[in-house]
Amino acid sequence: MNSKKFLINFLLFQYILSLESNFRICNLNSYSKRNKIINDINLIDIISTIIKKKIPLQYQKNCVSKLPVAKKSDDIFAFLTEKERFFFTLLLKKSKKYLEFGMGGSTLLAFITPNIEKIISIDSDYNWIQNIKKFKNLKDEEGKRIILNYINVGKVRNWGFPISKNSNIQNYSKQIFQKFENDYDFVFIDGIARVACALQIILNCKPDIKILIHDFNFRPYYHILYKYLDIIYAIDSFALFSIKDDIDINEVKEDYEIYKTDIR
Repeated sequence: MNSKKFLINFLLFQYILSLESNFRICNLNSYSKRNKIINDINLIDIISTIIKKKIPLQYQKNCVSKLPVAKKSDDIFAFLTEKERFFFTLLLKKSKKYLEFGMGGSTLLAFITPNIEKIISIDSDYNWIQNIKKFKNLKDEEGKRIILNYINVGKVRNWGFPISKNSNIQNYSKQIFQKFENDYDFVFIDGIARVACALQIILNCKPDIKILIHDFNFRPYYHILYKYLDIIYAIDSFALFSIKDDIDINEVKEDYEIYKTDIR
């Protein structure tokens, strides 16, 4: 794609999204990375999704209506805004190998997205994982296309946060990379120890992976990650990143030692 055509598509992309979602344009250090991201997200898909609004609404209905643990139709999506759900759905549609830290509505959306060939999901709350497994049809694919991983970080309270600080917490961010092939193209960070998870992704995954972090924009203690990540888009509490070029891996490892038991 030549630069003129790319610019037209980029501006069109921004305009369409701003109509419904108030996306913020963020600077990227690398033109080639930006170009790749724009090419990766089909403009026709974006237009049809935003105008018709069928994809995310249908996904929510299909997921939650069959999930016994949801008390009402939007409970499991309560912590994603409508804009975030739209954007997340678009990213899923372009993914084949998906990793997530923290299970919930995102897990179910990924499961019913047919283009995703591999779904690896982790959580630190054993009881919550058992609830997710009650989703109709997921049992047939569990252990095959989708793998739900329980990471033991000790006794937990709400949202899988450990009651006390302990050395097992580091397993949450790094254990998954020792169990499976790290060929993911998209990762969603929405559980505990989010800085540590992002640092392990940098150390173990492909450099062109897309990283989506929930609550990033409103939690300054996550912003250490600007050292290693280029922000692509921000919407509500979502921030989408790519890994910077030429980062110091030893520095990443040093920061991981600092944050590996930070549960935030």
